[in-house]
Amino acid sequence: MVKNMPSSSSALSFDGKQIILRTPWTTPAPGSIALNGTPVDGAWGTPDSQTPTCTSDAWQLAVSLGPVGELTLRITNTTNQPRYLAEALFGDWFPSAFTPALDTAQYRELTHGASFLNNACGVTCVGRKTNWLDFAAPSSMFTVYAHEDGEALLVGILPPIGDAFCELTTLHSEPHFEADFGLRIKHTFGCLVPPGACVRTSPLLALAGPSGVALMEEYGRLWQSRRVTTPRPPVIGWNSWDFHSGAVTRAAMDNALEEARETLGSPVRHFVIDEGWECQWGTWEANWKFADGLAAFCDHVKGKGAVPGVW
Repeated sequence: MVKNMPSSSSALSFDGKQIILRTPWTTPAPGSIALNGTPVDGAWGTPDSQTPTCTSDAWQLAVSLGPVGELTLRITNTTNQPRYLAEALFGDWFPSAFTPALDTAQYRELTHGASFLNNACGVTCVGRKTNWLDFAAPSSMFTVYAHEDGEALLVGILPPIGDAFCELTTLHSEPHFEADFGLRIKHTFGCLVPPGACVRTSPLLALAGPSGVALMEEYGRLWQSRRVTTPRPPVIGWNSWDFHSGAVTRAAMDNALEEARETLGSPVRHFVIDEGWECQWGTWEANWKFADGLAAFCDHVKGKGAVPGVW
């Protein structure tokens, strides 16, 4: 095993054409980049002597390096027409990219699911299915791999959050999930990019060290250091769903407005009608419970010095 890394260090770099991932267990692994399923194979250059850029299918790509070793991919539409950008792989490490190979039997992985509702979070042996996780469940925000001897690798994103949703997924060399593995980082944009406009990924970071827990603590400190120092004031209001569900009526909303103003005063400013106002799902017109229409409700709320909202 390769054990020449410091206790915690940035493990990503860009060599002018590929993303390089350094792990505690292997030689540096080259990762590929792809747009809309097509590998980026154009020549990279540094016209400003700082930022590597490349042209691929009329998209211009630029990779920038941040202060803690994080990498951000910027993608610009160089044409005179809007272009659809589905996704970018930044980066993509097939199992064959690692030498020696990463054997699933020797590693654990932490999955951080996109939603707590489906319980897609937890630690498992790499490639093992559990009652709450599939064989290769994707992570959002970050993931951690740890060898049975404790050495660990954390890969994740940092603020400022970009224009894409990030998923980190373990890649397997065999369909039985019991051989070697790698890692894919997919950034889903799903948007039209106007002519000359630029979108970007969230900054991508990798940390390596002897303890996965210590890496997560460091990752948390990095997030904290980038938090907004002057946050917007909290939005205080009332939403109909938690009490009325789909049975909300105009009379109930008017009553809630009066009760809230009388009991809690002016800090409660926002009053939102959640589902239940429409004729049916897909027919977004006010039903009989809001016979005067939504405009009348909104005017009534504004007349009370509050802010109306409609789901």
